[in-house]
Amino acid sequence: MKSRELATIHAELCCAIIGMMNRKSTAILAVVIAAVYIWLGYAMIVLRNPLIAMFVYYPILCFGGGYIIRKSTNIETSKLFTFEKIQKPALVTFLLCVFATAVLWLCTLFFRPGMIDPSQLSSGLSSIGMTKQNYWIVGGFLVLVNPFAEEFLWRSAVLPFFMSGTKRNAAIIYSCILFAGYHPLVLSVMMSPLWLAMSFLLIFVGGIIFSNLYLRTRSLAYPIALHMLINLNFRLIGYLYTPSSTP
Repeated sequence: MKSRELATIHAELCCAIIGMMNRKSTAILAVVIAAVYIWLGYAMIVLRNPLIAMFVYYPILCFGGGYIIRKSTNIETSKLFTFEKIQKPALVTFLLCVFATAVLWLCTLFFRPGMIDPSQLSSGLSSIGMTKQNYWIVGGFLVLVNPFAEEFLWRSAVLPFFMSGTKRNAAIIYSCILFAGYHPLVLSVMMSPLWLAMSFLLIFVGGIIFSNLYLRTRSLAYPIALHMLINLNFRLIGYLYTPSSTP
């Protein structure tokens, strides 16, 4: 057999293997994301238990699922959480988000009530077992653990997966749509349809900011820090708007 024919066969075999790997990694991604949506919807809407939801979501779906996605697409696993020297565009993005978060918090203080219906939010929190006595047990997970878990899954696994097959901006949009899409399921017991639509939009924009911070710094440290700040802000707002959450 001639060397040219051998080269052709080798190239066809490589393409076939790559195609199989792509199908396998795509199937893995689809299973992980479907599991995220199904589990969180079931845990929050049916079980109405955020603690049970988080005990499965963080270790199994975020860290476990993210690790499997990364392995299936051969993504480098080192230096995920290092504080490398942050470039100026990323620093500006980070500081603007800190400023916007502070402004949102001040607006909530000055214009309360009005932004959110306190009775609806209080009723929703009570329906899933969150009272003022245990609010910060769940809140602590959302502030301290949630940013690590979600950034690992959505920014270090799902985003690079899409970037391996499409352009950067498209990959950011696809991953952020999936990232924002399940949040209305989680919040559906507490907010009106209008606020659910707004929450999707805000979380989608937040995902874009987190993605750009990750891609500019090649580290999860900065999006995690910003994610923590935003989650802390909304936990404080949630506590502020639930004066009647104690039975």
